[in-house]
Amino acid sequence: MYVDLDGTLIKGDLLWESLFILLGQKPQLALNLLFWGVKSRSQLK
Repeated sequence: MYVDLDGTLIKGDLLWESLFILLGQKPQLALNLLFWGVKSRSQLK
C-alpha cells in the first residue's frame, strides 16, 4: 500500500501512470520528457 503526497491511497506509481497517459495523448512530448528526466526526477514530476 502506498500513500500519495496528497494523502490518498494508491497501488502504483502515479509518475509512471501519468507519463503513459501523456505519451498516449501527446506523443510529440516524448523528447521533452527525456530532457526533463535528465535534469532530475523532481523536474520530471
